[in-house]
Amino acid sequence: LTGPLEPTNEPYAIAKIAGIKMAEAYRSQYGADFISVMPTNLYGPGDNYHPEYSHVVAALIRRFHEAKV
Repeated sequence: LTGPLEPTNEPYAIAKIAGIKMAEAYRSQYGADFISVMPTNLYGPGDNYHPEYSHVVAALIRRFHEAKV
């Protein structure tokens, strides 16, 4: 949180930050062992399906496709 958010991803980034901060607050206030887990990369048009440099989900889709073919 030391710089500006990437404009095309700003709404998702704000929601993600809010979830993380809420878990931190519950942990601090109630001693609850909460963590915040959320997918950070989704796949879709224009995603990178390179076998070595893609996101996890895109890499898995590529590998499943290649295995089926």
